[in-house]
Amino acid sequence: QRQARLLGILGSAIAKDRDGEVFALHVVQVPMQLSIYEGRRFLKEARPLFEEVIRQARELDVPVRTMIRIGRHVGKAIVDTARKRDANLILLSWPGFTRSEQAAFGRVIDHVAQNPPCDMAVVRFKRREPPRRILVPTADGPNVRLAVEMAVSMGRQYEQQYGEKVTITALYVCPPEADSAVERRGREAIAHAVAGFDFPIEGKVVSAPDVVTGILQQAEEHNLVVMGASEERLFERMVFGTVSERVARQCPKTTIIVKRYQGPVISWLKRLLTR
Repeated sequence: QRQARLLGILGSAIAKDRDGEVFALHVVQVPMQLSIYEGRRFLKEARPLFEEVIRQARELDVPVRTMIRIGRHVGKAIVDTARKRDANLILLSWPGFTRSEQAAFGRVIDHVAQNPPCDMAVVRFKRREPPRRILVPTADGPNVRLAVEMAVSMGRQYEQQYGEKVTITALYVCPPEADSAVERRGREAIAHAVAGFDFPIEGKVVSAPDVVTGILQQAEEHNLVVMGASEERLFERMVFGTVSERVARQCPKTTIIVKRYQGPVISWLKRLLTR
């Protein structure tokens, strides 16, 4: 129920900022040894989860709908439902570990991330803190702008709801021996990432032994980290890239990793080349 409440808070804030709605989906997974009909016995488990999401959405006056699906494969059910509902964003929670050695974030998230029908975000919740200081690591790639977009949505809604100022910092990490040209590229990357947003965003270029260390050091001064999935290699089998996955595992603050939908052609090509 805690995960449902926190996802409801986050999803409602994003939906409110975008004049959208929250669609809460609960998938009842039925083992192969049971018939699909047997899954109906577990339907009542979804009621308290839905009540949490509905409560959070109503606090922000956001429309909310719910659905229960019964099936064998949770990830497939999520993707199919998002596609049929023409969703703009899939929001999933990750506990910070997985029981499967072949799955970086677990079978459900990995399945969704390898073929998302829309933008997606994976959240690792830590101790809940008001998002007064939001850190957005920047780099090249299609996902950074989405990270800034989500940070702005959450920051703007928090200011409107509670009347407290929110600071968003766009971060670029350079190696310790970086010269002025590298630092300049960092400032240019930040400028590109934050261009066009109607919300004040501070830029910060720092040096660190490696990117992950730099992000974790700066995260200590913030309440929330929102970062785009890193793309070390174009057809990497890693779901979100090693940098973002390491930050999500090690960061002491709530971390959100976002991945931009790149269209059906690129998604099909990635599936073909990573089989």
